[in-house]
Order: sequence, then structure tokens, then C-alpha cells
Amino acid sequence: MNIRILSIALLFSFGGANLKGVNLAGANLTGAILKGNDLAGADLPKVNLTGANLTGAKLNGTILVEADLTGADLTGANLYGAQLGEAKLNKATLIEAILTGAKLEKAELAGATLNGADLQEAHFVAAILTDADFSTKAGLKQTNLTRTNFTGAKLIDAKFIGAKLEETKFEKADLTKAFFNGAKFYRVYFYGADLKGADLTGTKQGDSQIPVTKEWLKSVGALNVDTIIGINN
Repeated sequence: MNIRILSIALLFSFGGANLKGVNLAGANLTGAILKGNDLAGADLPKVNLTGANLTGAKLNGTILVEADLTGADLTGANLYGAQLGEAKLNKATLIEAILTGAKLEKAELAGATLNGADLQEAHFVAAILTDADFSTKAGLKQTNLTRTNFTGAKLIDAKFIGAKLEETKFEKADLTKAFFNGAKFYRVYFYGADLKGADLTGTKQGDSQIPVTKEWLKSVGALNVDTIIGINN
């Protein structure tokens, strides 16, 4: 029997199966039930996992470049160091998922749910996170958010500690009580954003495309504005 066909058959037959390092590049696994499966280090570029159930799955180090995970459920999944460049995760559920160190350059996560997700040191360069929901203390410590689009996103209590924010868009985003401690800003867009109670302790402000001043930040309710380095009064 073709090993590839056998691998796919096993994938559908056994919940929690050990499929470390399996090669399913380009496979169509639409709606697959992969709850708790071990796919660590698997080679899954361009795989179609639309609507798949990957809750609690082990995907650490997995290659998912250009994969389609639209509407997939990745609640509690471990994606530590996974490669998700140009992947589609629109409307995917990533509640309490681990994405520490994951590579998500140019990935699409419009309307995705990331409540409580651990995104520390992840790379979201040029990623699309419009209308994404990070409502419950999402961890974005030391994350690279260069040219990331958060337009309309819910980022209440999000932790941007030490994050790199260069040409990042927060237009109409809800940043209530977000923590930006030590983050580096350069040409960040805040049009229509809600910054009530946001903590900007020790942030560094570079050149900006909009006239962000300490007075303006105070007027929208941001906290510790006087500690910001490199911004006009």
C-alpha cells in the first residue's frame, strides 16, 4: 500500500496517534479529527486542514508553510517553533495555544480567536490579524510585530512587553489595559484605537506617521506616559 495513503488513513483512524515527522505535504485533510495527535516535526506544507479539529495537538516544530487552517480548532495546541509562514488561519480558534517562537510571517489570522495564547518571541512580520480576538491576557512578550495589521482587533490586557512594533497598525483596535512595557515603537498607527488604561512604561517611540504626543496619549487614558523615551510633549 502507498505509504502516503496509509499515513492519511491512520491519521483519521486513531485519536492521539503518534505521527511525529510524517510527510503529508499538500494533503487534503479538510475537517480531519486530529485531537491530541502528535505531529511534532511533521512536514505539512500546503496541507488543507480547513475546519480540522486539532485541539491539544502537538505541532511543535511542524512545517505548516502555506497551509490552510481556516476555521480550524487549535485550542490548547502546542505550536512551539512551528513554521506557519503565509499560512491561512482566518477564523481559527487558538485559545490557550502555545505559539512561542513560531514563525508566522505573512500569515492570515483575520477573525481568529487567541484568548490566552502564548505568543512570546513569535514572528508576525506582515501578518494579518484584523478583527482577531486576544481578549484574555495574550502573551506577546518580545514578539516581532513589524508591519503586522491589528485593525479592529480586541487586545484587552494583551502583554506587549519588549515587543518590536514597527509600522504596526492598531487602527480601531481595543487596547484597553494593554501592557507595552519596554516596547519599541516606530511609525505605529493608532487611528481610532482605544488605549484606556494602557501601560506604556519605558516604551521607546521612534518616528511616527501620526502626531502621537504625550498629551494625546494622556487624553485617551494611557498610563505612565511620562516614562516614554523619544516622544514629544
